[in-house]
Amino acid sequence: MDGVSDDDRSAADRRGAKSVPSDGSPMSEDRLRRIEDGVRDLKSFIDGFRTVPQLALSAIAIALAAVALLLTIVIFALNNVNSQIRDLGARVDAIHGQLAEEFRAMRAETAAQTSAIANSITAARQVQPQILVVPAPGGPALPPPGGKP
Repeated sequence: MDGVSDDDRSAADRRGAKSVPSDGSPMSEDRLRRIEDGVRDLKSFIDGFRTVPQLALSAIAIALAAVALLLTIVIFALNNVNSQIRDLGARVDAIHGQLAEEFRAMRAETAAQTSAIANSITAARQVQPQILVVPAPGGPALPPPGGKP
């Protein structure tokens, strides 16, 4: 041991003091420069990774906006189709009422025609009453049919 504790070394490192290797020889300037360049390269490499998530987040945001727009259009189209289906349903329900009215009118017309035909048949089957011509009292007598007076 060289009489310097590990806590003293880490405190000196935090203040920016040059580190001294455990063998006691100071680090060369060239070696320090290479280490600093390596750290700088590592930092720039890490900074490159920091921009990748930003680009990815931007791409995800654009994709989500496109999906939201597409969903809005689809919902609007489905709402339009739904209203057309509702209108079509109302028209179909109206057909039921119209058909009921038409069938009622057809039944009434058929009943009237059936009644007229039945009355005609009944009238044709009845024996016609015989009409006798009776001369008026005290008046001239009518000549007999087919004869001379």
